[in-house]
Order: sequence, then structure tokens, then C-alpha cells
Amino acid sequence: MSMRVERSNVDQVRKRIEMNKNKQTVVEKDYNFEERIKELKEEVNAIDVKRIFKFDFVFFRKKN
Repeated sequence: MSMRVERSNVDQVRKRIEMNKNKQTVVEKDYNFEERIKELKEEVNAIDVKRIFKFDFVFFRKKN
């Protein structure tokens, strides 16, 4: 078994460089910190409300 690594040709290197450039443009995104915090707070509130209703339902249901 050979431990040699296959060498890349010029076309393969160019494709790889182009792919990395495209990846960088996709990753860069403008984040609005205040908006994201607002969304997260809304999600947490929704989860808390669901928990409260579930607890109330289980706690106050009639027992036979």
C-alpha cells in the first residue's frame, strides 16, 4: 500500500479556489442583534406559556 498523496492539477486547484470564494460570500451575513434577541425572547415566552398550560391541565384535572 502506497502512502503517496495524489497531486492536484491546475484545473482542480482553480475549482477549489473558486469554491472557497463562493463559500465565503455565502457565509457573510448581516446580523441584526436586537432583532435576533427579540425573536429569541418570543420563542422562550411561547415555550413558557406551553409549559404553564400543560402543568395547569395536569394539576387541576379531575381525579376519579
